[in-house]
Parts: sequence; C-alpha cells; structure tokens
Amino acid sequence: MKGRYHHHKWTPEGVAKSKDYYEQAIAADPTYASAWYGLAYFYFTLGISGSIPPKAANAHALQAAQKALELDDTLAEAHSMMGLLRAAEYDWTGAERAFRRALDLNAESSEVWMNYINHYLVPMRRLDEAIAAGRSALELDPLSPYLHERLGYWNYIARRWDRAIEECRTALELDPHFYLAHATLDLAYFRQARPARHLR
Repeated sequence: MKGRYHHHKWTPEGVAKSKDYYEQAIAADPTYASAWYGLAYFYFTLGISGSIPPKAANAHALQAAQKALELDDTLAEAHSMMGLLRAAEYDWTGAERAFRRALDLNAESSEVWMNYINHYLVPMRRLDEAIAAGRSALELDPLSPYLHERLGYWNYIARRWDRAIEECRTALELDPHFYLAHATLDLAYFRQARPARHLR
C-alpha cells in the first residue's frame, strides 16, 4: 500500500520510493504476488516516462508480472499488467483479453480499472466508456487524487472542459501539490480561454 501510494504521486521521487517499498515487501515475503505486480508497474512506468528505454523497461516488467502470476494466477492486477504490456506492443486484441480477464477476477480493483482505461479504452478512442468506467473506479477509491485527475483528463480529451475542471479541482482539494492535476486544469482553462492565475 505504501508503494502504491508513493507511485501514484507520479513524481520521480515518489516512483523511486515505491520501488523501495515493493522490494521490502518481496524481501519480507518472496511469495507475495502483489509486491511483484508493484515492481512490474514500477518498471513499466520507467519505460513510459522515458527514464529508461521502453523495451528494456517492459522486459523487466514482464519478468516481474510473470512471477506474480506464477505465485497467484488469480491476481487481477497482474493480468492487467499483461494487458499494459500487450498494449505497448499494439496487440489490442491481446490487451483487451488480458484486461477482461483482470476485470472478471476483480471488478472491485480501482487499479485494474485505471490500467484498462488508460491503456485500452482511451487509445481505442472509446471515451464515453472510459469516462463511465472512470466514475466506477472513483466509487471504489473516492479519495484518490490520481483517479480524479485521470477522470478530469479523460473529460478533457473528450472536450468536456467543465467536467475536466471540476475533477481536477477535486484532485487538488485532496492534494494541493499534485502537479498532474495542475497541468490538466491549466489545459482545460486554456481551452476555455479562462485565466488560471487564481490557482497559483
């Protein structure tokens, strides 16, 4: 939980700190599949952020995800990681299959929903579905600044500026320093030709 908390700050420091917690959990219990998923997610994040080449990052992520599934084939998050990795290869059929398997295993996981939306529904331009699924994810984790910002961003790319602003403002009420929410909020205000200076 600490690893995921720091990971979802989406700062270089937070992501680096998440790896420490995932590795501490693995050291304490090498059979803890969720920690292996966290480590896979860490490496995948390094790739999409450009910190290391995506091919190398995804190879590490795949190894950790496969370890998680060896330990617990019913871990929904690990199946969603396989969806992320297939999406990264533009294997959309395989990605959808993996995400559906993850949701069948645990539709109560906001992490699974977030992965499915970010890396399948949005790239497929199924924005109405993405927004509806985002609302479902928020019901599972209503105090997540990241989920509020993501829902704001999905509304932003759907050109629903008012909803984007509302969700990002909620994210900032939960965490005034969450830079992704500031960035998406500024984009939405720009689209509306409204100044955001009162947020500074």
